[in-house]
Amino acid sequence: MSRDIKFRAYMPSEKTMCSWEFLLTEIGHYENVFEETDDWKPMQYTGLTDKNGVNIYEGDIVRHNVGGIQHIVWNNDSSCFGLSDMSIDYSHMDETLGQISLISIKVIGNIYESPELLGKT
Repeated sequence: MSRDIKFRAYMPSEKTMCSWEFLLTEIGHYENVFEETDDWKPMQYTGLTDKNGVNIYEGDIVRHNVGGIQHIVWNNDSSCFGLSDMSIDYSHMDETLGQISLISIKVIGNIYESPELLGKT
């Protein structure tokens, strides 16, 4: 079984989301591109899609019928993607993506471009 390994990155200075290919070719950062810096915030694809076929990435804000509005986090302790409704805290995970039905999930934004969806300004 294989899955796509994809990334995207948010560039705060440009206030834009860019593809990983753009980051590597146009910006030219080839070292430490997986580490978050002031210049970019990398996010990994979970390998899953929402109910509309939209790819779900780490940092996405989703709505679902069980937990309301939450965001996608990576949890190092569990080595899996999950959902959190806490402030943007990557160490806390309420449930794993495997615990909920993906039929009920819809991507509605992300933590960088629409933090107000989580009550952040």
